[in-house]
Amino acid sequence: MFQLMHDKFGIGLAAPQIGSSYNMFVMNHEYLGDIGIYKPEILESSEETCRWEEGCLSFPMLYLDVERPEKVKVKYFKNDGETVVETWMDGRDARCFQHEYDHLYGDLFLDKVSDLKLQRAFKKREKFFKKLERQMKNA
Repeated sequence: MFQLMHDKFGIGLAAPQIGSSYNMFVMNHEYLGDIGIYKPEILESSEETCRWEEGCLSFPMLYLDVERPEKVKVKYFKNDGETVVETWMDGRDARCFQHEYDHLYGDLFLDKVSDLKLQRAFKKREKFFKKLERQMKNA
């Protein structure tokens, strides 16, 4: 999963995205590097939220401004199946954890924006793909 995540220039990848029913995901933590997250839980969320642009490997080149809690207290098992980690994550790490965690429950970042914003993002992506196609034909 790490290799696929890196090959696609992602920072996270959940098992359901590759057709697996395991309750786990991988992510690239800003300080710890690549980590496997098994049986994750979100224990607490900060009241403060922030809006950042997110993308998803399941929807290439689609970017949406998504509002999420700025910090989350998380609990998960490491890949040894025994070591439990309980910690606060913030910034990019908190956002990635929440995004991948959502995948485990069938929630997508698409569900967190209005229909209008989603339609605009799809149109923008379609324009990008058409421009890319024209460039490839002319190359």
